[in-house]
Amino acid sequence: MPPTDEAVQLTADASVHYLSVHDLVWIHSVLAGEPVPFDYERLESCMAAQYGYGDSTDVEGQSRALLRRCLLARPFERSNRPFAAAAFLAFLAANGRELTLTDEELVSAIQRLEAGEEVDLPIGPAVRAAGSSIRGIVMQMCVERKSLLRGLDEGARR
Repeated sequence: MPPTDEAVQLTADASVHYLSVHDLVWIHSVLAGEPVPFDYERLESCMAAQYGYGDSTDVEGQSRALLRRCLLARPFERSNRPFAAAAFLAFLAANGRELTLTDEELVSAIQRLEAGEEVDLPIGPAVRAAGSSIRGIVMQMCVERKSLLRGLDEGARR
């Protein structure tokens, strides 16, 4: 018996949306205001961190792995903290989830992650629908979380 339209839709909705290396470079360029040199192997390791083994449907765990890897790998010459936060938040939004921390709590969590501490990053279902594309999600985030992203930027142009 062929699947019903409803079954096909449920399967499609259950898929995980991933960020490509190109998406990650674009996200960083938007945040930095210009293209910044990067280490491709480190950036690729960041991209790979969002994939899980086996079923690969643990969006929350995979998003945490993406954030940790982006913070530790530091693939760009500058602006790695806001990049890590934006990639993490964009991956969550693309998959219908959001972080339930305030911006200040996220800054603290990122600092503790960089210091090697284990950090609880509470994630829940998105309260409102995200943009229809990674670019839309990131542009919305840049407006709504401008102070967070600027506050994290250790290497912003002055």
